[in-house]
Amino acid sequence: MRTPLVAVLVLCTNEKKFLKGVVDSLLKQTYNNLRIYILDNNSEDGSKEIISNLSPRGRSSFGRKYQTSNLTSIYFKSNLGYAKANNIGLRRAFGDGADLCLVLNCDTVLKKDCVEELVESYLEKKKEEIKVGLIQPVILLANDRKKINGVGNAIHYLGFGYCQDYLKSYKKQSVDKEIYSVSGAAMLMTREYFRQVSGFDEEFFMTGEDQDISWRGLLYGYRHFLSQGAQIYHYYQFGRHKLNKYREEKNRLMMLLKNYSVKSLILLSPMLVVNELALILYSLFEGWFFLKIKTYWAILVNSKTILKNRKIIQAKRVVNDKILFSRFKAVIHFNPINNFIIQNLANPVYWFYYHLVYIFI
Repeated sequence: MRTPLVAVLVLCTNEKKFLKGVVDSLLKQTYNNLRIYILDNNSEDGSKEIISNLSPRGRSSFGRKYQTSNLTSIYFKSNLGYAKANNIGLRRAFGDGADLCLVLNCDTVLKKDCVEELVESYLEKKKEEIKVGLIQPVILLANDRKKINGVGNAIHYLGFGYCQDYLKSYKKQSVDKEIYSVSGAAMLMTREYFRQVSGFDEEFFMTGEDQDISWRGLLYGYRHFLSQGAQIYHYYQFGRHKLNKYREEKNRLMMLLKNYSVKSLILLSPMLVVNELALILYSLFEGWFFLKIKTYWAILVNSKTILKNRKIIQAKRVVNDKILFSRFKAVIHFNPINNFIIQNLANPVYWFYYHLVYIFI
């Protein structure tokens, strides 16, 4: 069996300070059949100049010589967001003959055998005739490499997503683990998967695309995995910017409307209404009330596209919501947002309704 050609897509948006680390770590990979694509989302911090210096046999601004004939740079004239920019990169890489693509954040550093371990995990699952979807490495915090950033993301049944085991001490495991949502910081994808799920939903722009593309894969019968031997280090910061809340909420609602069956949406509707009213009240106190209201307008404006995508997804799905619901979380446990309201008010209600609906879904 030939060695799969792996393309690594590194998407950068004004992340000049991280370029050296990620490119260095890619050039030191033990896996040889590798191509690197740097996608620049119209950066204005000097990133373009650094990327352009990574020419074949040239001396980069990092101060060392690189053999970079396997490095391709793609510049966008505007910020296309995570979803659209990566879709363009994926189409280009698969069109160039890649068998697998590793979608990677710029603010990461890879352990030297990361790609090799990811490919090994993929090939092992294929030998077992598993319908492999997405594979992610163990993601540790770059500033504290003994702490977990993410070992797969959790999907709450109302569409919330968060990093599992965030800030817990990492203990290496020997056996790959099945997960239900991967992290957008690093995910390995096959050509077949990209084609079947139609890539990232470009209506998302950014935030939640990883959860959405994972969820659609589950609907189509794919299985996602955590490669225990592969590691990356992520300069992660939990975002509290108000604009992030708008994107999180808009994209969460879009996911629910696209991916759940009509029956599930009807059964969940009382809890969804209660949850939205609670979020409106919460946004009023937190100062992003108008952004929350804006999410409903965005859903209305994009309703035709959402319904079109929903029709495609529901026609192609082979897994029912009863199975998926059993994989979703009933409550939210994520350190940065754990507070009295979530733990003592919201979670008990979430838990009760989850188990009530599970009987009928």
